[in-house]
Amino acid sequence: MKLLTKEKNGALILYLSGRLDVALVEDIEVDYMEILQDIKKKILILDLSKVSYVSSSALRIFATTIKFTKEKDIRLIISGMTPSTRKIFELVEMINLFEVFDTTEIALKEILT
Repeated sequence: MKLLTKEKNGALILYLSGRLDVALVEDIEVDYMEILQDIKKKILILDLSKVSYVSSSALRIFATTIKFTKEKDIRLIISGMTPSTRKIFELVEMINLFEVFDTTEIALKEILT
C-alpha cells in the first residue's frame, strides 16, 4: 500500500487503505512517520474509508499519532470509518481520542466553520 496525501482547506489528508495488519504496518511505518514529521499543516485528517481491517499494530501507530499531534498542537481528525473499523476503535476505547466524521468532505466543511 502506498500512503497517499493531499492538502485541502488548510488540512493534510492522509489516505489509508487495505488491511492494516502487522505486515502492512511494518511496510508503511517509516513513510507514515516521515509524513508526520514533515507536516506543516495544523489539521491532520486520517481517511480510513478504504481500510477493511485494523490490527493491534495499527492501533499503535494511531496512538503514536495522537501523542505526536498533541505535542505539535495539530488538530487530529479521522474520517470514513467503516462499521468494523469503528467497532475496533470502540472496543479498545480509542474512539473518543479523535474527532470522527463520516466522510472527509464533512470534516473539511466542519473545519471551515
